Amino acid sequence: MTHEQFLRLALSYQKQRLMIDNAYKAGVNLIDFCDDYEACIEVLIEDAFGNAGLGWWNWYCHDAKFGTKSYTDDHGQPTWGAHDAEGNPICYSWDTLFDELQKNQPNQHHENNPTCTERPHV
Repeated sequence: MTHEQFLRLALSYQKQRLMIDNAYKAGVNLIDFCDDYEACIEVLIEDAFGNAGLGWWNWYCHDAKFGTKSYTDDHGQPTWGAHDAEGNPICYSWDTLFDELQKNQPNQHHENNPTCTERPHV
């Protein structure tokens, strides 16, 4: 999955979740109608980035609230969030989430990878 494809998928999903949340606040529960859409998104993410990637996706979308949840307290001190081995924050935006997902990409075969010469057997 390219960065552009990822962003189109991610921003579409974020927009859909915002509409569902706004409808729920207005007294309309659309969750049951959107389960299939979310299941399709999860299948795409897991296929492109593996089970660990799906975990990062769900963490970013739900726990980090699409990157809008504050990582620091009133004094600027980190309170939570994802960090690499050196303590640097990761997965705090769509771009940094994509960077992390790329590290764990199980299916390296795609047209943008010049080292791939054959399609994997499914």
